[in-house]
Amino acid sequence: MIRSLMSDVTEIRKIAGIEAKRVVLYTSPEWKRDVMRRAASIMESGEQLTIPGLTKVCMSDDAIKRNGKSASELAKKVALDFSRAPAGTYAPLYETDELSLLESARGFLAEEIGLEVDVYSADAEGVYDPQNKARQAAPGRPAILLE
Repeated sequence: MIRSLMSDVTEIRKIAGIEAKRVVLYTSPEWKRDVMRRAASIMESGEQLTIPGLTKVCMSDDAIKRNGKSASELAKKVALDFSRAPAGTYAPLYETDELSLLESARGFLAEEIGLEVDVYSADAEGVYDPQNKARQAAPGRPAILLE
């Protein structure tokens, strides 16, 4: 994940063509990991993972349901992705404490990419997010804001 993140930052810097001084990383909100956990649970139970089945299970959880269309779209994507891969393939994405991982790697990331690095959870209250990037964060794919 760290290697992929460094590559993404480099690519964004190249495409955006801006001289950034800092990068802000946003980790995935917990509800997105919960969607993945529910999909894995369905598969582990031996049931067939389907889009309607996962959507129904997710929408029975108020924390997921309050995200409305985004939750429904994620359930669809997760059902498709999980059903195409061997069981357990996606477990590292929803089991990893991304916030702790990125916090512990901040110094390394700053040195490697040459920018100041800040890390926030998309779930945190009052998070600095002037471009509303946190909503783009997904398990294993932190959202990136260059400034």
